[in-house]
Amino acid sequence: MKHKLLKITAAVMVSLTLSHAAEKKDSFDITIGAGIVSSSGYEDYINDAYFDAGSYIDKDVYGWLDLYAGLEYRPFSQFGIIGGCDVWLNGLESLGGVIEESSFVNMIIIPSLYGQLYLTKSRLFYINAGVNFPIPDAGSSYFDFDSADIGYGVNIGVELFKLLRIEGGYTYIPVTVKKTDSNPTGYKETDYDFGGPQIRLLLAF
Repeated sequence: MKHKLLKITAAVMVSLTLSHAAEKKDSFDITIGAGIVSSSGYEDYINDAYFDAGSYIDKDVYGWLDLYAGLEYRPFSQFGIIGGCDVWLNGLESLGGVIEESSFVNMIIIPSLYGQLYLTKSRLFYINAGVNFPIPDAGSSYFDFDSADIGYGVNIGVELFKLLRIEGGYTYIPVTVKKTDSNPTGYKETDYDFGGPQIRLLLAF
């Protein structure tokens, strides 16, 4: 009797799991991926903060590496709501001049909420737009990054093989840069857009 009950329980559990998986496949997507962002605002910051102080940057790093993970829920087949988070990274080394420090990494954590509209029934083409909440962190000993405001973004994309997404667009990331007490330069607090044009590859499953 116990064995029979166990078999029935197991069958019910498997049935519920498969049913949930089928529903999840239709209504939910977990999305992970990576991309690059080109930022003229970050370039302006580098020029203002380092080159104007007579320092030399060892590499022309004027953008970000973007790592992304998100969860999409589709209440309708042609529309999705995406909660996600990007991690943007870049690094540099300041040599000579008033400011000199060994290589370090800047990071921005970017939680976001987007809406995504599929333009075809097969969900081949789509557009999305939404807001983000940047949390920046400066690796430098001479500068601090603070969140200046809520950001936003918009992308157009294509989904291939119901798995691979390729999308490009623009993301606005407002950041306030301040100098630390150890900074000997005359740099003044300034707001920048650390975002810019972006492209990324995503896997949705």
